[in-house]
Amino acid sequence: MPPPGRIRDAAVLCSFAMPAFLGAALFMLLQLLVGRVLLPQLGGAPGVWVSCLAFFQLTLCAGYAWVHLATRRSSRPVSSFWQPALVLAVLASGPLRLPPVAADYWSPTWTVLRFLIRHVALPSLVLSTTAPMLQTWYFAVTQRAPFALYAVSNAGSFAGLLAYPLLIEPRLLLHTQRVAWSYGFGLYALLMAAPAVLAWRRRTATLQLGGAQGAQPASCVELRQALGWLGLSAAPTALLAAITNHISVDVPAGPLVWAAPLALYLASFVVAFARERSQQAQAHEALWIACTVALPILLLPGNEARLPVLIGVPLLTLWVGSMLCHSKLAQRRPVPEQLTAYYACIAAGGALGGGAVAFVAPHVFSDHYELVLSLIGVHALHLTYARRRDRRSAPSGAQRLAWLGFGLAMPVLVATLWVQVAGLGRSGQVLARTRNFFGPLQVFDAQRVRVLAHGRTDQGQALRDPARSREPVGYVGKETGVGRALRLHATGRPRELGVLGLGVGALATYARAGDSLRFYEINPDVAPLARRWFGFLDGTRAALRIVSGDGRIALSREPHHGFDVFVLDAFSSDAIPAHLLTLEAFAVYLGQLAPDGVLVVNVSNRHLDVERVVAGSARALGLPYHVLQSRGDAKQGLVRARWVVMARSQALLQPLLGGETTELPVHEPVLWTDDHMSILSIVR
Repeated sequence: MPPPGRIRDAAVLCSFAMPAFLGAALFMLLQLLVGRVLLPQLGGAPGVWVSCLAFFQLTLCAGYAWVHLATRRSSRPVSSFWQPALVLAVLASGPLRLPPVAADYWSPTWTVLRFLIRHVALPSLVLSTTAPMLQTWYFAVTQRAPFALYAVSNAGSFAGLLAYPLLIEPRLLLHTQRVAWSYGFGLYALLMAAPAVLAWRRRTATLQLGGAQGAQPASCVELRQALGWLGLSAAPTALLAAITNHISVDVPAGPLVWAAPLALYLASFVVAFARERSQQAQAHEALWIACTVALPILLLPGNEARLPVLIGVPLLTLWVGSMLCHSKLAQRRPVPEQLTAYYACIAAGGALGGGAVAFVAPHVFSDHYELVLSLIGVHALHLTYARRRDRRSAPSGAQRLAWLGFGLAMPVLVATLWVQVAGLGRSGQVLARTRNFFGPLQVFDAQRVRVLAHGRTDQGQALRDPARSREPVGYVGKETGVGRALRLHATGRPRELGVLGLGVGALATYARAGDSLRFYEINPDVAPLARRWFGFLDGTRAALRIVSGDGRIALSREPHHGFDVFVLDAFSSDAIPAHLLTLEAFAVYLGQLAPDGVLVVNVSNRHLDVERVVAGSARALGLPYHVLQSRGDAKQGLVRARWVVMARSQALLQPLLGGETTELPVHEPVLWTDDHMSILSIVR
């Protein structure tokens, strides 16, 4: 039988470990839940999650800094008074409330921050103090190093991160998720009581990280040491945010897409802190060289890599880059007396890296330059810490490998950055560039056409020949599904036409005198570019109106329009925002359709079978549908396009079939709802 002292020590450790695990899990679940709630209210933009990630990094930094200052300034456990008080304040405020957002599409970042500050700042701040506070209390109570609790916190973060997209989101409604989280916080409050009581009972001892009464004050952290911690934590966090943005260009943003890079980032912390130096260190360094040569090639315009490559290479790069930085961070762990300063610097670095990508880059850069800059930053840090301490000694294998990687990767990275900045690789002159919360936009002249591109995907085209500049081309040519619907349906009277997604406004070509045409566009930069560089909007004879904001939200608030043709052509780069493809979204579109109206959806996508989701909603609503594919013709400015056309009866669709289109079968329709959707279900 174990001695009583060992049993008592295990019980004390368990009383600290349980709230550490649950607090970390709740903190991670709160991030994903809030991002999930905000995403459809702000157009499904990748900037939603990056802004949330940066905000929670800031609260983590504030929590760690507060614990550090509290434990340094008092010789009594002042923190043990305030932490339970803050927990009780959150409980007194009632269940978690996440009401609808009053979105300002001209400043969506501020919309996200205002919502987060108002509704989740206090609980996130309380949870952010859990790990450093419990470690401080544990050291004060036991005089043992609290690194085991750091591992427990990481395990809790992993549990929350993986549980949400795999278990919670697919099974629970959003309202149920909010209530369950509130109950979880109540359990967390109960579990925090035991450590708080133990810390209070040690009130005669100092909580300074010297531990026992009479211990010497903690030594100060050198500025150079603190800056090292800051840099080694900021670079991988910036890489995390930049790579998450990059992946969301091709795949609709959502918890599963957010969780994959964040899981790798957290895993690198766990592995790096598990041992002083990984046995696979040189393998990581060799992989880092390969990744930082391969990834820039994928960033160049025109690459046709398949989705597993487009996602796999960035994720591998994130893993290896994070391991390089976090391994060096673990090797520079301080003595326990400096532990809170160490964690505060790590949290501050995370806030600095995430904030730079979320809040600074969209206003400073005209494209996603931060990904290449993050790679350069990790290379610079790796090389800095691989330098020989003694210049008279021969360089080690790691040092030679670091120099080799720097020499091979830097020319590729600098060249890629130059191509991005100069706007090269599009085989034509760049006319305009802009970037905001919703992503980068670029107008350029190719050989025969003028193009508006969002990210790596063309969002609309016009022929450069002045005599043909107002002909519909690209995905909206006359023999495409949308072209046939707008040309052939309800031609004997003035029509009500609605389009979700403006692009260059090419669909205005199909509107006739007497028609009423409404475009719904969430990105405020699109309409000025369409009017400045393309002539479709100014040339229309219809009564034209452009409605700013998320189209689904706007339609749900407007009176019945009775659209004769309604077109869903909204893309965020190559991905349709997922909230526009759910059963509830199609119910909104159907509610705005005239009895004999036709609904047309652009499902052209390189990587996802979007038509399966559209077919799932059509089948659930009892609507007949057809998937039409048109042929491309580069000389005429046409590309191969797939559209789904649907209506309340087959007779309404019959005139739209045929021509130069090919009807495609749909295999295994997939139904998405606002509460349940999975990108994995439609990956090619």
